[in-house]
Amino acid sequence: MSRKIAREIALKLLFSDMMGGENDYTSAAEQSGIQSGPSREDLKFSQEIIVGVRAHTASMDEIIARHAIGWSLDRMPKLDLCILRIALYEMLYRADIPQSVSINEAVELAKRYSGDKSPSFINGILGTVAKTPEDGASVPDDTPADDTPADTPTDTRPCDEDGIQYTSAGQARQTGNR
Repeated sequence: MSRKIAREIALKLLFSDMMGGENDYTSAAEQSGIQSGPSREDLKFSQEIIVGVRAHTASMDEIIARHAIGWSLDRMPKLDLCILRIALYEMLYRADIPQSVSINEAVELAKRYSGDKSPSFINGILGTVAKTPEDGASVPDDTPADDTPADTPTDTRPCDEDGIQYTSAGQARQTGNR
């Protein structure tokens, strides 16, 4: 199995949970036509997505609501909302996954499972978030995936014109560097 399939399983489990259905990895894999058992890495990746999305749903929903012009979260298709949450979790909290990969995978999930207009809707929201520093997703794709605190001398994240630096978690801090 691959991360692509692990992401798909996470989507199905999150959607099922949202709709009050079964929340079982095995049944989700069977529905996806997956014959082989998942690797430990794939299980871990799916679980990290599920736990991360659940932990950050409120903050990610605020971002989605801010960028979904003309749509309330209540009116938005629930599958699209799940896809957006997964991609935002990856963009905001997973420095090991390039933003472009998260956006592309979300669009591919929408093409496969959502309506005709969903891929462009999802791409538009995620593309806007990626360009919006206050949403915290403006960290370049080549940012190293490590746990080094942002205030260490090895920090190479860009500052805006006011010397404010945004972390991958969306926190701003004044650096004085320009």
